[in-house]
Amino acid sequence: MKNAPALALNLAKKETMRIGDKIFKNLQEIIIPFLNNDAKTLDDLQKKRDEIKAIRDEIKTYILKLSRNCDDRLIQDSFLLMHVLHELSHINDAITKILHRRAEKWIDRHYEFSEEGKLEIIKYHKETLEILAQALEVFNSLNMQKAKEIKQKRESLLLQADSIEHNHYERILRENKADIINSKTHLEIINVLNIISEHSFNIVRLFIQENPIYNKEN
Repeated sequence: MKNAPALALNLAKKETMRIGDKIFKNLQEIIIPFLNNDAKTLDDLQKKRDEIKAIRDEIKTYILKLSRNCDDRLIQDSFLLMHVLHELSHINDAITKILHRRAEKWIDRHYEFSEEGKLEIIKYHKETLEILAQALEVFNSLNMQKAKEIKQKRESLLLQADSIEHNHYERILRENKADIINSKTHLEIINVLNIISEHSFNIVRLFIQENPIYNKEN
């Protein structure tokens, strides 16, 4: 069947989107332990992490086998799929390893955000969710206008991270107790969310490079 490899690759793409949706939900939930000191969410995230890894490994094996009988165009499409899987894996590790460990310590030590710091974290987390959602949309639909928005969003988030760090240090200088106690974790949460936004942009970076119309406009 002439179109069999292309159909099979489309199936792999759908499964990759399924992983992306699961990781998006993990990112939604990882903030909960920091806001209400609830450890139940962390147990659920650990189970989901193992499930995502298993699906990812199956997709990689499937794509590698499929690529042996593909033409150059489908090989390139296979490479793009592997690239997206790689970036999603980094995001999932950032959530279920780094932030997960930080959340455990946060709960054990009964940390709390200052009111200003809490609002900053919630807002930055929301915008990190937005850039991941947009990246998955571009991957799914190849919407290059949305890709342009993601590039701008990424630049905005970099500036916001610097501003949040500056505000945090200002509160420490004002001897805000909560910010002094949780400073290391507070800044690491922002740093990891910033890393997640970078990997979210990386999901679409190669699609941008592969699209001659976008490159001509930019």
